[in-house]
Amino acid sequence: MSPAQDAVRPAQPWSENIADAAAPGRLDTWRGYAICVAILLSAVAYSFRLTSFLIAKEAALAACLCAVAALVAVQGRFTWRGVTAFLPLWLLLGYELIGHGLLWPAAVRADLAVEVARLAMLLLMAAFAYDLLGDPPWRQRVANAFLVSAAICSLLALGQYGNFLPFLFPKFAWYDQRAYSVFGNQDLLGGYLAMALPLFTWRILKSPQPPLASLAGLAAVAAALLISGSRSAWLAAACGVALTFPYRHLRFRRLGVWMGTLAVVGIIAAATAPEATVARIARALSAEDQGVRARLWFWDGTVRMICDKPLLGHGLGNYAYWSPRYLGEALHAQEGGSHYHNELHAVHAHAAPLELLAETGAVGAALLLWMLLRLARCRGPEWGPLAALFVFSLFNAPFHSAPHALNGALFAGALLARRKSGQEQEAAQGARRPRAAAYGLPACTLLVAFFSAWAVLLPSFHLRAAESVHLAGGDPLPLYERALAHRWPHAYVHHECGMALLVAGRNEEAEHQFQEALRGLDTGEVYLGLGLATAAQGDETAARKWFEECLLRWPYNEEAWRGLIEVAPIHERPQMQQRAARWLAP
Repeated sequence: MSPAQDAVRPAQPWSENIADAAAPGRLDTWRGYAICVAILLSAVAYSFRLTSFLIAKEAALAACLCAVAALVAVQGRFTWRGVTAFLPLWLLLGYELIGHGLLWPAAVRADLAVEVARLAMLLLMAAFAYDLLGDPPWRQRVANAFLVSAAICSLLALGQYGNFLPFLFPKFAWYDQRAYSVFGNQDLLGGYLAMALPLFTWRILKSPQPPLASLAGLAAVAAALLISGSRSAWLAAACGVALTFPYRHLRFRRLGVWMGTLAVVGIIAAATAPEATVARIARALSAEDQGVRARLWFWDGTVRMICDKPLLGHGLGNYAYWSPRYLGEALHAQEGGSHYHNELHAVHAHAAPLELLAETGAVGAALLLWMLLRLARCRGPEWGPLAALFVFSLFNAPFHSAPHALNGALFAGALLARRKSGQEQEAAQGARRPRAAAYGLPACTLLVAFFSAWAVLLPSFHLRAAESVHLAGGDPLPLYERALAHRWPHAYVHHECGMALLVAGRNEEAEHQFQEALRGLDTGEVYLGLGLATAAQGDETAARKWFEECLLRWPYNEEAWRGLIEVAPIHERPQMQQRAARWLAP
């Protein structure tokens, strides 16, 4: 509620303090600016001290969410409309907690809990912002905060691409992305900028004021979007612009300026960054394009995962656990030889709808469809970034990135809040808010944020510290032991510790750590480690079992084939070599 709206509230008894009557307006203002700060910080935050830049962004979101929740608690007033607006998504979280948490437990309930907490933080922020999003000035401020964050990310990406910011974004010999920027990934960078391009276009073509700032932002975002080399982001941006383009009310002078700006930026980008632009387009038309072929492999395995549990799904956050098995099945199938493959663990399906269907089944898909139908009745320029986000999600996993998902939730909230008339909005602001929600929901928010920091942030920090020492050639085992002392189960810590023990020759301890890692990981790497550890102990039967399990998920691994042949009886080795010939080059 803005100060102007606070002035039309019913008169209060003279005994009440006038300053207290004005306080809700000030607290609403602070809450609104805290939400804008969350948009900015979640976009630009990153850290090399964590295993992923995305974890730093979630930490920034959690900190800002705690501040927003504290302001709601101090104000002592809250409306449930912000929760009921996203009712289908709340029901989805409830289904996952009760269904995959209790009734038919997911394979890795720890990952389920972490994913539910992450999504709950996003929905809570959207709920706390909902009443403000019904106010046009605040919708404008939220959009401004998003556009400013996109412009900052663009400038940082351009600076990194031009080698002007090595102190912020150092080069790594094993990482070939020239502009990984604050997202650690060029595709996620492109997806975020693709959401901003439709809004900048809307501002330039519809704003009554001279759009100089919007033109500058458009140029920066378009340039960074092009050098990201993300073809799915280019497609997403084009779809978002097409949806929000003001076809009926064009200002042809503005249209010429907009088109000229994009043309100049495109020519400069093609001339200065041909590998990221022209070459990427040329490869898109090639049958040897690795990005497309890898996605076809991911999607094949994901469809197999869906077919195994089409109704109930495997549980939120559990795609990463099941993916090695089903992607291995896709490779072993009769037509599997046509798939391009890599040796990386596919944590996501690179198609958000397919991943959601695999994790939550038809139940989750029905709830998501319900949410989309609610949005379909709304109108507003926020559809531009939402359409770009949806198209981008068909080829990537943007909903696992806090800034992408947060802005998607806020723009969806803005569309839903637009549907209320001015009278309804005024009545909602003057109505009595339940105190239980005003205090209970912020308290739950603090618990969720604390859990996320304890279960994700701290293990990531400890694991990254150990990995850094390991890569530098030092002794990482004391740091791995510190990470293992954390009580929340973290399978990657057990796996990395097992690898360090294996290198140190402590094979029995390594085997134990790999066995512990199997509680939360089912990758070929873990089974390879078990095979090597048991083979070193002379247990050929166990080693053969583990190497076979590795090759079911990772059939192109030469070390696993070599280990399997070495532990097999001599008379079986020619047959083993024939099996290996299908997967390995001569």
